[in-house]
Amino acid sequence: MTRELSDLPIRGRIGSMMAYLGDAQISSSEFIKYKPEVPLGLLKALGLEANSVPLPTEDPASLVMNATDRIISKLSPEEIKSIGFVEVGTESIKDGSLPLSQYALQFIHHDDIISNESKHACVAAVNGVWRNLGDNGLVIASDIATYGNDENTAPSAEFTGGMGSVAMYLDSEGRLLEIYNVRGASSGLTHDFFKPYKQDMDDLSAKVYPIVFGRYSNLANIQRVGLAYESLKSKVNIALDRFSGIVLHAPYPGITKYNLAYLALIDRKDNGDKVAIKQYNQILGLLIDAHAEFDKRELTIVDTIETKVKNILKEVMFVSDNEGNKKYADDFGSAYSKIKPSLQFIKSTGNLYTGSSPLCMMSLLENKEFESGELILWGGYGSGNQAIFMIAQATESTNSISKGWKTQEHLDSRQELEAEQYETLKAIGPNPLDDIISKNGVSTYLKPRDSYYLAECDEYMIKKYSKGH
Repeated sequence: MTRELSDLPIRGRIGSMMAYLGDAQISSSEFIKYKPEVPLGLLKALGLEANSVPLPTEDPASLVMNATDRIISKLSPEEIKSIGFVEVGTESIKDGSLPLSQYALQFIHHDDIISNESKHACVAAVNGVWRNLGDNGLVIASDIATYGNDENTAPSAEFTGGMGSVAMYLDSEGRLLEIYNVRGASSGLTHDFFKPYKQDMDDLSAKVYPIVFGRYSNLANIQRVGLAYESLKSKVNIALDRFSGIVLHAPYPGITKYNLAYLALIDRKDNGDKVAIKQYNQILGLLIDAHAEFDKRELTIVDTIETKVKNILKEVMFVSDNEGNKKYADDFGSAYSKIKPSLQFIKSTGNLYTGSSPLCMMSLLENKEFESGELILWGGYGSGNQAIFMIAQATESTNSISKGWKTQEHLDSRQELEAEQYETLKAIGPNPLDDIISKNGVSTYLKPRDSYYLAECDEYMIKKYSKGH
């Protein structure tokens, strides 16, 4: 039964958020010097201006430490004492047994804590927020998005890669956001993006690089996000025009337009628009065809289907004025103005995997003023695949709290890498500082300034971290 939002209780609250987005970046103009086959126009079309680059001494554990250090510095002693859980959402495997959440504990100064690591591609941290609402603790997203050099490990996706960690303090009395006790979700098995273990006894380590079917993954994303939105609409009477802000998972800014167009199409269809009903049914048929062709590994046909789906969604986005010029349709243009502030940071970081949606929420709150009671549609998505939607509500303190994060200053302070430096650091790969200096003779751009990094690793693979200055 569909209910009115005013009839639903608040499930829980968020008190604050903080991000660590690295100490190095490479601009799009420098990246194409490293990889000339990637046209600058493509990067601009994807909405990317720069990417956060992990230095060789940074790993998912150091990212967790840095995000935790940053958010703890914003909490009062009473708030720190109230922390009863730490959950890290990640798809960057560090250890088959030891959860990344253990690396956050040293900053909390008490041990009455449940510590856990969760995994579901890019949606794990947003799932963690929903599961833990109403309790006091930290949900942390921590990932490094890297891609390999062979065809199956998506070398073409390297220019979307990024890194970072976002920590979210959930507080039963939190003053940043209130989250209603309703969610929409959709899950299903899809092999569009995954990181399989090597199935032999010589090497049971997890693959560092994902196997990616990029254009099929775009279709899986659009479909699952749409299903989750329809799930939400079946439970509560909402549409895009009810919201003052919109947040979606954004591996790169460009994909969000297609997701948003599909949500706008669903609203039109639900309002009885005959053209929208026809377009919606066309897309459903194409998605069924895409899955069938993918199962036969007819990837060229899948790519053609993706183009057809995007063309239909462009028809949703645009209308022609009296002179034949293209402009945004009123409903899509209104919705896009609500999501655009959320994309400000991600265009300078690239894909953060689990951190992408939380960072987009931070970007929205830092780049747009909200009045108390205004609503935000918060979506998350993970390949494999699953999507979730929640409804957040701004408070009287939302603007004052988010102003203290200063994420743009953090982004602007990163060291800028030239193409040659980027190539050198990529060749070195992740290693403790001592090993890098002794084996490579390189001494610059190895460790982040004023942040935690991997300093040593002994014969038992026990790692020691230090803080740079």
